[in-house]
Amino acid sequence: MLARLGHAPGRIDGLLGPNTHEALTAWASGPVRTAVDRLPLPGHAVADAQGAYPRQESVATFYGVAGGPDCTAGIVDLPIPFRLAWDLDTSITSFRCHRLVAAPMTRIFREAVAHYGAAQFERLRLHLFGGCFNHRPMRGGSALSMHSWGIAVDLDPERNPLRWGRDRASFAAPAYEPFWTIVEAAGATSLGRACNRDWMHFQFARL
Repeated sequence: MLARLGHAPGRIDGLLGPNTHEALTAWASGPVRTAVDRLPLPGHAVADAQGAYPRQESVATFYGVAGGPDCTAGIVDLPIPFRLAWDLDTSITSFRCHRLVAAPMTRIFREAVAHYGAAQFERLRLHLFGGCFNHRPMRGGSALSMHSWGIAVDLDPERNPLRWGRDRASFAAPAYEPFWTIVEAAGATSLGRACNRDWMHFQFARL
């Protein structure tokens, strides 16, 4: 029913994952309240490395067709096993992304684990993988999500839901500052830092 109403709950697999949670929230909120503001906050600084990647409106020119073969041609080999955020009994050692961002995504996780150490990285729940490639619209809108190109990653969606700001999202805490610095130094944009929404998410496209 959620799919027929246009809320993109993901494939039916018997698991209540982040896609289903957000689809339920959008349905319960009604048509007036489903949109999520993703405009950069006043005074938000863009790191120099981010200039190598396009703005959201230009991703198709830079990355090609959404859902095309390039969107899953890259492989990120993880430095430690991660867990699926929606199925903690399942671990992964790699995931697929766009071929143009495989290297910087790999760098992000290697440098973050090296900085924190594996035990602290896991205590911070940075190893809870919420997804990369997912050909779907943005939540609360009709434009395609950056996940449709395989250039975005979600981590620990349970404690960093789409609509939570820094007053509630765990990834807004000071302990995560080094992680976001690593993300931005690799050229990616944190939506939490940029617009105080969707703290689970970073992408290789500027707002």
